[in-house]
Formats: sequence, structure tokens, C-alpha cells
Amino acid sequence: MQAEAALRESEKRFQIIIKNSPVTFFLQDDELRYQWLYGIPGSPAGNLIIGKTDQEIYPEAEALFLNRQKRSVLEEGTGRSFEFVLGSEETQAIYQISLEPYRDSNQVIGVYGVSFDITEQKKAENTLKRDRETFEKLVEDRSAELSAAQLELVKAKRLSDIGTLAATVAHELRNPLAAINVAVANIKRKAANPLLDGHLNTISKKVFESDQIINNLLFFSRIRNPRMENTAICDIIEECVEITAHGFKKDIALKKSLSALRNITVSADPTQLKEVFVNVLNNAHDAVPESGGKIEIRTAAGPDCITVLFKDNGTGIEEQDLARAFEPFFTTKAKGTGLGLVVSLQIISLHNGEINIESKVGRGTSVTVKLPRHR
Repeated sequence: MQAEAALRESEKRFQIIIKNSPVTFFLQDDELRYQWLYGIPGSPAGNLIIGKTDQEIYPEAEALFLNRQKRSVLEEGTGRSFEFVLGSEETQAIYQISLEPYRDSNQVIGVYGVSFDITEQKKAENTLKRDRETFEKLVEDRSAELSAAQLELVKAKRLSDIGTLAATVAHELRNPLAAINVAVANIKRKAANPLLDGHLNTISKKVFESDQIINNLLFFSRIRNPRMENTAICDIIEECVEITAHGFKKDIALKKSLSALRNITVSADPTQLKEVFVNVLNNAHDAVPESGGKIEIRTAAGPDCITVLFKDNGTGIEEQDLARAFEPFFTTKAKGTGLGLVVSLQIISLHNGEINIESKVGRGTSVTVKLPRHR
């Protein structure tokens, strides 16, 4: 009697433990009909599912999935574990189910298993995963920003070094270049020898080119905000044409159409615009052939902006080189620093304008400068 009472007490405690456990326990026969089930509060239990199969309880797709898993346990006699998702995305519940074969002697006569609701755990895992991905992306972005900042610092240091070098070059070379120019003028005046004129012109040209390189270095390393004033663009263009014509002795046909800008002023820095136009004209002079070269300057004026177009019949620019035209120190010339167009782009950008290049190999190059009429 005492043994029976102890056994009943033990079964009672076991049932209390199972009923209050967060796990669902179940047993199914060889036809996969539920024979026994204890589960968490609110789950189907007792007479609601006893004697039924999964097809009679769950939606078709979920029932087929469960049936396939449990049938494998019956046929193979080995256990398995898997996740089972039930419900739509809004009301989704996720369970971890473990199955084992239920045997009578050595014969498998059913399946028993446990099902644990891991919905909240999965939500937490997904949240952690999402937060981890967000954090990793943030770290990646910050690392990229730090790398970019480091590159900018290196570039700034390099520009600072270039500025120091440019100042030294300007100081050390401009005085002797000026002396050379004076000497050339004196020789021309005193010698009056036509045989020397070609050599003297070559010297003058090289002095002009050297001075322009110094200018580009100084502008690039010490670019400043423009000092705006009412500027007559036509006068600036005429002056730049005269400057470049003095430095180059090619046989060039220059056509100017400046009437659209006559008596028109824009708010601009005249010194900086001279630098732009001289750079563009120098490039055009370099590109055109020794004889038969053509350079055309066209202008247009609108209510908000003015346009200056420089077009030459030079060799043109390769497509891959055109894409790098505004890169510092990039040049395809045997001489030069590759800074002329970079300086021009910076200056025009500071004027809230645009500078664009179009070119085809063998068909020449067009450079278009657009500037707002008012600041």
C-alpha cells in the first residue's frame, strides 16, 4: 500500500512538473496519431488533439513538413531535431522540436518528442544580428572615413610641401629668368642680327614657359578665394591672347568672336581669370601643328551667365586621358607640371562656374568656361 501511494504521489509530482514546464511533451503512434500530450498553458492539449494527426491540426504546408520529419524517425529509427515555424510573419511562432523513436522491445511503434517555444529567443537573436550588422557597418563606414581623412592629411601635407617648394622655386628662379629676358632684349637691340633672332626667340619662349610653370605651382599651392570686382571679360581675353602670342611663335590662325560680351562685366577676380584663360590658350597652342594651326574663341551671354569657348584643331586627347584631365600632376606633355587645368578648375569652381572639356583624337579640343554674371 505504501509503495502504491508513493508511486501515485510520484506520478502526481511528475504531472505537475510537466504541466508547468515551458516545454510541450507528446507521444504519437505508428500512424502518427497523438496518444499523449502535455504542454505549456494555452497550447492544444487533451481531447482537442488526442487521436488526431498533424494534418488535422496544422495548415497543409506545416503539417506536411512535420509528417515528413516524423515519418523519417519511424522508418530510420533515429532521432532528429529541427526548427518549426508556425503562423504568418505578424503572428509567427518558432519552435525547437526534438524527436526520438518510441520502441517496444526492438520494434519502433511510435514517436515521442518535446517542443520548446523559442520565438522570443529568435527575436532576440535577430535583433542582436541586426545590431551587430549595423555596428559592423558603422565601424566599416567610420574606418573608411578615417582612411579618407588620413589620405586628406597626407595630401594636405604634400600640398604644404609643394607650397614651400613653389615659393623657393619662385624666389630662386624668377630673378634669373627676368635677367635672361633683359639680356635677350639687349642683345636684340644691340646686335641687330637676323641670324640671332630665331635663337633669341627660342630663349624668350622657354623663359615664358618656365614662368608659367612657376605661376601654376604657386596658384595650385596657394589658391585663395577670389577678390570679386566688376570685370570686363573681353578685355581679359584680349590681354591673355596677347600674352600667349608673345610666348609662342607657331603659325596660328586665331579667330575671335567677342561681340556677345562687349560692354558686359561679370563679378569675378580678373587676376584669377587671366590665369585660367592663359592656361587654356597655352594648351591650345601646344596642341595645334607648327603650321596650319587654328584657334577659335567664341562667346555668348545669357541673363544669368556668360560662356567662353576655346576651340583648336590640335591632336586631340585620348579618351582615357580625357577622364584624368583635371587630376593634379597628370600630363601627357613632355614638359609641364600637369597643374594648369587643375588650377583652372579650382578657380572656376571658386567663382561658382563650370569648365568642361570635349575632345576627339585628330579632331581637336574644345574647352568651355561658364561664369555667373552676378555674384
